[in-house]
Amino acid sequence: MGQELRDQRAIAAAIQRTASSDDRAPGSNPLPPAASASGSQPMETQLVMSAASRQRLLACIAEGVRDYIVASVDGRVSVRVRLDVLATGRGQQCFANGTVVVDWSSATIEHGNNRVSLTQTELRLMSVLLEADGHLVPRRALIAQTWPRADPSTRENMLGVYLCGLRKRLASIGLPNTLQTVRRAGYRLRLSAVTPPGPTTLDESD
Repeated sequence: MGQELRDQRAIAAAIQRTASSDDRAPGSNPLPPAASASGSQPMETQLVMSAASRQRLLACIAEGVRDYIVASVDGRVSVRVRLDVLATGRGQQCFANGTVVVDWSSATIEHGNNRVSLTQTELRLMSVLLEADGHLVPRRALIAQTWPRADPSTRENMLGVYLCGLRKRLASIGLPNTLQTVRRAGYRLRLSAVTPPGPTTLDESD
C-alpha cells in the first residue's frame, strides 16, 4: 500500500500543465482552465486508476513520453495532459578529475567546451554505469536498475539500442571508447584515461 501511495504521488507531482479547453477530446465536458505554461501554479490533480494502468503510465514516464489523454471512468470527460518529470535535485557532478561534468537536472554531459543532451533513459544508464566506478555492470543488472518496473525480457533489445545511442553521444563530445562492451558479461564506463579535450565545440540535443 505504501508503494502504491508513493507511485500515485509521483504521477500527480509530474502533471504540470493541462491543455486549454480547445484541446479537449470531442464530446467531452468543459473543464476549468488550467494554468498557462508560464503560470506559477500547476493544476491540482488527482488520479484514480487500476494497478495495471498505473504501471503502464509509470513505464511511459520512464521512457520519456510526455503527452497523454486522460479520461474519466465513464468516458464522458477526457483531457489532454502533458507531464513534466521533476528534476532530481542532484545538480552537477564532476568525473575524470573534473574533465567530465554530468548535469542531472538539465540531462547534459560536458567534456571541456563540448556538450551533449541525453534522453532520460540514457541518463539513467549513465547513472548506473558511473556508480560502478569503472567496474563491470552485468547486462541483467543494468536492465534491472534502468527499468526497475519492467519485465527484463522486454528490455533486452532496447538496451542495445540505447547503449548504441549513448556511445555515439559520448563520442560526439570527444569521449570515444569510454563505454565498453565486455562480451557475454556486461558493460563498463571507463573515464580514468580521459584527457583534457581540444578546443572543438559541439552542442547536440535530442
